[in-house]
Amino acid sequence: RAADHRRRDDVQLQPERASAWASRGKAWLSLQEPAKALADADRALALDRRSATAWQVRGNAHAALADPAAAAADFAEAVALEPTPRALLNHAR
Repeated sequence: RAADHRRRDDVQLQPERASAWASRGKAWLSLQEPAKALADADRALALDRRSATAWQVRGNAHAALADPAAAAADFAEAVALEPTPRALLNHAR
């Protein structure tokens, strides 16, 4: 809970930072709130289309919302931006 509160604070203090929105999106996913995570990922991407983390959050949200085609497209974007083992593992989920 404390970590989730800090993530909300990050967005309030730094609404212009894509990383703050992507981080809060991760928190929503951990709370089983994929629709809220998707909204935050979309906001992050509106600020920075090159945020691999935001694409990963968006992909995980789409997967949780039973939209595998959208999830695959999002993960492909994440991997294209950050071809690391972490990104590849998220893509494989």
